[in-house]
Amino acid sequence: MSDRQSSAPKTLDQLDDMVHAYQHARILLSAVELDLFSHIGAGGAEAREIAVRAGTDPRATEMLLNALTAIGILAKREGRFHLGEVAADHLVAGALGDARPLFLHVSELWRRWSVLTDCVRRGAPAPAAESGRSCRRGGG
Repeated sequence: MSDRQSSAPKTLDQLDDMVHAYQHARILLSAVELDLFSHIGAGGAEAREIAVRAGTDPRATEMLLNALTAIGILAKREGRFHLGEVAADHLVAGALGDARPLFLHVSELWRRWSVLTDCVRRGAPAPAAESGRSCRRGGG
């Protein structure tokens, strides 16, 4: 049995897990796009401080930070968000293992793959990365 066959979903619950896996990825990619991890800093910070540094909406930023905490990437103590070890090592500007360019690339791929349904309907390729337009026959 190949690895692909052994990892193929065998139950409805496994299919459901597969369909919802995007949520964790989207939470992480949005935080990387906003560079929230760099704005948290080594000593941690409150959501409002992070939002000011990132130039984002405070309420929405706190919701995203809470989501990052729920999936284990951040920790929250006494109203302050703190970087987890993996985030500190790989998601902060200047970190030795800075992997942000990799995740920013994945985020761009996300945008391209998000038009897959349209491309299949219309029989046209995904638009160029910089266009940001939906897939339409004729490339436009």
